Amino acid sequence: MSQHLPEIPIQQDEELTLRDLVVRVREYAAEIRRCWRTVALICVPFLIWQGYLAFTTPVKYSAGLTFMVDDDAGGGAGLINSLLGDIGLGAGENNNDKIIELAKSMRIVRQALFQKVNIGGQSDYLANHFIRIQKLHEEEWYKKPKSPGQPSLNGFLFTRDSFEQFSRLEYAAFKSIYGILLGDEKHTPLFSTRTNQDSGIMSLALSTRSEELTIALLRAIFDQLSAFYILSSTEKQQATFNIIQAKADSIRRLLTGT
Repeated sequence: MSQHLPEIPIQQDEELTLRDLVVRVREYAAEIRRCWRTVALICVPFLIWQGYLAFTTPVKYSAGLTFMVDDDAGGGAGLINSLLGDIGLGAGENNNDKIIELAKSMRIVRQALFQKVNIGGQSDYLANHFIRIQKLHEEEWYKKPKSPGQPSLNGFLFTRDSFEQFSRLEYAAFKSIYGILLGDEKHTPLFSTRTNQDSGIMSLALSTRSEELTIALLRAIFDQLSAFYILSSTEKQQATFNIIQAKADSIRRLLTGT
């Protein structure tokens, strides 16, 4: 007795032709026209919100700066090791990371902020340009102090750069700017650093509401970092030179007297 199993039809993959695509597009278009009120109710608020953000969000100008440190020096000791030894960081494989972190130190940023530059036809400290351009009075410092002992920064501008003699109000203003630049619990950082371990290339990046301010402040930070690096890396050599120079002058005076 033999049994005949039913044949299962083999399904072939359906091919989507151009005609089918046109028909489906027309069906979708007809469905959208039929439910246009629902579509408008969903899309219009979203478009209004995006338009509001586009008109109210300040334009930001970003710039980056890349550089390398030449650590090839005589005597088997590189300039990087000399710098880190002088400032107490020690030597190691991550020296580039330590150097790039110096760019975000309070000392480097402070010296950069109190450089006088001309922006928009006005010569002033970069700190004051930052206050005006970033609208700190209107957006950050307009609120009254939370406690009677807390100074109000509304309308404040720096009139001197002698940090050691800063009043409580001046120091509070600087700390606020430093927090906005480097980022804190309320602000995403405007200034950032990065280093490539493979190539040794280090990068600085800054973003503000003014192209002139971005370029000027980024250059000022790099100049202060470079000056600090050169001063620290040549300090020991300069001390040795001064000792030799003093001895040479003493011998010269002795020979002249003889």
